[in-house]
Amino acid sequence: MSRRVVLDTKELGSIELLLLHQDDLGVVEAPFDKLLGTEIYQSVVTKAPFLAVEHALRGYSFPLTNLLTPDPKVCLSVLVPKGQRSCELRGRCNLYDPQACLASHPMRPYCFVPGGLQEDQVLPASMLIDALREHHYIIEVLNDDSGKSSV
Repeated sequence: MSRRVVLDTKELGSIELLLLHQDDLGVVEAPFDKLLGTEIYQSVVTKAPFLAVEHALRGYSFPLTNLLTPDPKVCLSVLVPKGQRSCELRGRCNLYDPQACLASHPMRPYCFVPGGLQEDQVLPASMLIDALREHHYIIEVLNDDSGKSSV
């Protein structure tokens, strides 16, 4: 289950994280498993070892903050692939506005659908984009040697 966490760090101050966990086989949790191998997943998700996340939650944040991608706002405007920055429903939606129906727009309508994805990938991609809009760093927590994750 993904978790949103607020973490106080010496390096970056207070940051918010969306933690995505792997199962015992090393596959990220549902529904984000549908995005594995896609450009959006690879560009905005940071992979971090379990111990780095565990240490950060206990106060030693340097190893984790050293791995983080740029600021989530930068990720949203630069790293999200161009085809997924605008809404796929542009010709069919009554709420479509070319200026507001963008991934990074603060007044984006609820019906926003990132373009260029299969139907089962739309919801998890929207969840990632929403997390970035809410200033969350997105981290996939890699399993340690024992395969257990207590975070």
